[in-house]
Amino acid sequence: RFAAYFQQGDMESNGKYVTRGGRRVDYGTGPIVWGEPGTNGQHAFYQLIHQGT
Repeated sequence: RFAAYFQQGDMESNGKYVTRGGRRVDYGTGPIVWGEPGTNGQHAFYQLIHQGT
């Protein structure tokens, strides 16, 4: 289950396009991490696409 934990933590937490102060970043914030199949990984993947750079 480490892959699931790592995928969610990295893609949902580190892949944001704004800083904690609310400013937009001008650099890549996080890679796509494959690990979980189907809908378990889908949430983290689409959140990175929606909120990442």
